[in-house]
Amino acid sequence: MKHSIPIFYAEYGRYINRFRAIPYYIDMLKPIERRLLLVLHKSARNKFVKSAKIVGECIGNYHPHGDMSTYSALVQLVRSQFAIGQGNWGAVGLKIDDAAAMRYTEVSINPQVDELFSELLDFSTWELLELEKEPLFLPSPIPLGLIGNDVISGISFYHTLVPQYILGDLVNRLRYLLNDGEKVIIKPNIENCDLIEAEPNAFEKILTDGYGDIIVRPHYKINKNTIEIYGRCPIYGFNSLIKVADELELALLDEFSKPNHAIIVESNRRITNDIVKQVIEAITFKLNFNVNVTDDKGNVSRLGIDEILINNYNKWKECLLKKLNNDYNILLDKKRENEIIAIIRKILEENPTVKSVAEVEKLYNTSKYYNKLFDSSEIVSVMSRRNIKSLIEYSININDIVNSINSVKNNINNIDKFSYSKFIRMFS
Repeated sequence: MKHSIPIFYAEYGRYINRFRAIPYYIDMLKPIERRLLLVLHKSARNKFVKSAKIVGECIGNYHPHGDMSTYSALVQLVRSQFAIGQGNWGAVGLKIDDAAAMRYTEVSINPQVDELFSELLDFSTWELLELEKEPLFLPSPIPLGLIGNDVISGISFYHTLVPQYILGDLVNRLRYLLNDGEKVIIKPNIENCDLIEAEPNAFEKILTDGYGDIIVRPHYKINKNTIEIYGRCPIYGFNSLIKVADELELALLDEFSKPNHAIIVESNRRITNDIVKQVIEAITFKLNFNVNVTDDKGNVSRLGIDEILINNYNKWKECLLKKLNNDYNILLDKKRENEIIAIIRKILEENPTVKSVAEVEKLYNTSKYYNKLFDSSEIVSVMSRRNIKSLIEYSININDIVNSINSVKNNINNIDKFSYSKFIRMFS
């Protein structure tokens, strides 16, 4: 009995890791992000939908947690351009201004994001995780969670800090990993900031080993009486700058949400080198990237970005193979149906007075001339779905179907080549 509390505590920890705090090792999304994208895909593809409806559908069908935390995640999807918002979605500047209440805002999915995973969504692995069946991952050739200009952070029993990258850079890195392209060391994407390796080969260590320390320094411009700051370090923001401004009696003007996208530091006197030094120190931080991810059981491990790219690509390729096999079976069924229709039409042409399914079935069973490749029940099944007029007018294209079958079969037999060529076409 004395071991029960630690065991339950460990189970709770794995649950928090898997379903709340740590990104999944394939698509690098947290469950709430994946669930919201799934709801947006289903309900807000070609139209704007009230945010309260999206949040309600998400927590009603998939996510048994609070509505405000769910809405906060939706706000972040809009700010990271995974979704498109209408209304007041707040702003990020000196401080983070809250979005309007969910009953006042509307949202739709970004079609470019939807395009990355929608084709193969039905062929992902769907399981009953908490409430209703949902995909374990969103099948895109590039992990969706790695795309952006921010970081993925999470604190539970483990701490994770994962960089995001420009989509084109991730594509080029994956091409290199798949032995088709020159080696390229890609850097995290933090808008309007200089990234400096705090340790040798930090950029590459994140890719290969899943950790590395990077100094983030926002771009800035020094004028006579002002310093204009154009970037923002993730996680830390401008809290230190606000403190330094108070100590040095500097004024701060927040224009971060305007087109010039700047925080302006103003002084009543000339900006000195000492002021510049203290301001720049207040906005410069070291980020200790630690790419912790969770598996299906809630176990956490550290992976390099390279391994994540390969894992995700292989899962996407598996989904593509499932779709090809599904297409192949559909085409086989279509070929069989066309062959049955051809027999029915021949019977109808030779017996113009026939008007019922039973008559056609009897003629098929008693005739010596039709090749009995099909059971008579299949004849009945096809005729029950179509009237005689449509059967006579139906365009039979067995040769075209056979060509399609051979093409799909070839793609299945050469799935590595086919999947890679599709991947390249998607991002060309």
